[in-house]
Amino acid sequence: MEWWVEEQGGLLDSDEVGRTEEVTEALLRRLDTLDLENQRGRLERLLEAGDPLVLLGHPSSPLVSESLSQVQEHYEVLVRRSALRRSMLEQQLSLHVFEREAKELQTWLTSKKALAESQDCGQDLEAVEIFLILGGTEERATRKSCSTESRDLVLFFM
Repeated sequence: MEWWVEEQGGLLDSDEVGRTEEVTEALLRRLDTLDLENQRGRLERLLEAGDPLVLLGHPSSPLVSESLSQVQEHYEVLVRRSALRRSMLEQQLSLHVFEREAKELQTWLTSKKALAESQDCGQDLEAVEIFLILGGTEERATRKSCSTESRDLVLFFM
């Protein structure tokens, strides 16, 4: 048990939080492999086996007592470090998600900007229908720069 606790420390000592969303998710999945709950059961069984040896005054009871104390302390440190590492990774993942969504929104806004700034109101029925499908608005259709005929077509289809 003590060897396992020490072995897991390497995973928790890393400062790597992932430069991409995918890497951060992979680090979180790797953290999940610690399976601390399963090891908690193992620790409890070890304590249950060692306590009677100490209480009955086994010749090695000082060694057993010290070993049990160390293993329990190491396990508790591992649990705290794991929680801290998970928190760091989840914060980093939130940042990656935010950046991705912000980039997607910026791309969408940029794609709509040209349409919103266009002075084209359509010259015939087909052009007006396409304009409406692409996101034209009544406000744009009624600008003074649009011909009266185009304005009437847009308003007719609104």
